[in-house]
Amino acid sequence: MEKPRCKECGVPLDPLTGHRCRYCGEWVCIEHMLPELHHCTGLVRGPTGEGAWFKTFEIKVEPLRPRPRIKLKPSLSSVEVKDLAFSTLALAVAFTILIGRGLLFVEPLGLILIFPVMLAAVVTAFLFHELAHRFTARKMGYWAEYRAWPPGLLLALASAFLGIIFAAPGAVYVEGVMDKRDYGLISLAGPLTNLLLALIFMILIPSLAIPWQMTRYAQYLVTVNLWLGFFNLLPIPPLDGSKIFKWNPLIWVIAIALAVALLLL
Repeated sequence: MEKPRCKECGVPLDPLTGHRCRYCGEWVCIEHMLPELHHCTGLVRGPTGEGAWFKTFEIKVEPLRPRPRIKLKPSLSSVEVKDLAFSTLALAVAFTILIGRGLLFVEPLGLILIFPVMLAAVVTAFLFHELAHRFTARKMGYWAEYRAWPPGLLLALASAFLGIIFAAPGAVYVEGVMDKRDYGLISLAGPLTNLLLALIFMILIPSLAIPWQMTRYAQYLVTVNLWLGFFNLLPIPPLDGSKIFKWNPLIWVIAIALAVALLLL
């Protein structure tokens, strides 16, 4: 049986690299999995600031909730709450496996503490990152919702046992094709949130009167935010950095320089 090919670039797909768009039903690769990157025909652009029109087609894939007109409210849908909770929990478990592998016999207390610490780190780093994309897009008048990608979450759990986290947990899907400026600003919101949170934690944690053991684990709040922000700023599609660079190379240079400076600290 012939493998499906990406609608946008034609590359052959397998279970790890293939993704079927929930909006148009087309098969796409990871690089073009977001609707705006494969010219998705299942979404129709509406007037900015006045909502958007959402169109669905008769396809044999799980559809989103049909809505003839979307009101751009900040509240999360039930689907988003489920997907965000599932993604956050899976990533927290993956980071716990990664960090806690060597603590089982050396420092059992550390292993007990590591999950709530990793959960707090993932909430501030991953969850706030995705919500920053979402709320920025909606503030600008675009329909946007987060959707989890189960194969990417399974990959995160599996890779954690190998001593590295390679995750593609999901993404905020933004409706329609937009100009470079809007796309760049929406993309910048996520990594910038991570860098600001890391800076806040770097200033706040040393000033707290907590035992040094707890301080050591609290540093993961800084580490996870810094690395997630830096990784997403890399100018490699479909990472945020590639979209920021296409919009304004100078702003990308400033953002990546800030990330590097904080990492060196």
